[in-house]
Amino acid sequence: MQKIIYFIADHVPTVGEAADITTLNALAAQPYEVTVLNVKHSTGYGEDRPIPCDFVAGTIPEAFSEVDVFDIENPPNPPTLPANQAVVSDDQEIVIGEATYTITVVDGAVTNIVVS
Repeated sequence: MQKIIYFIADHVPTVGEAADITTLNALAAQPYEVTVLNVKHSTGYGEDRPIPCDFVAGTIPEAFSEVDVFDIENPPNPPTLPANQAVVSDDQEIVIGEATYTITVVDGAVTNIVVS
């Protein structure tokens, strides 16, 4: 999951900042985690250690100038799996040629494949 930090300029978000946060939250179900911080307060683990993140948005402090800016109106495509990976679900049926493969997934792992 990629992390976005959205900085507000004051103690309470402006109408525009609140709208941005709402938009980010709508996108954030996956693959983003959105954290909202007040730029006037600590934005890291000390002056020289900003909070790790993949993107920033809002009123961005200088300490985060090297982090990619998240364009709320034109978000990047979510990360995808490498070409040699796939996601399967429990009881999913996959047909390859004449055979049907039924996948069993338990606790995030493939535990059985039945060929019919």
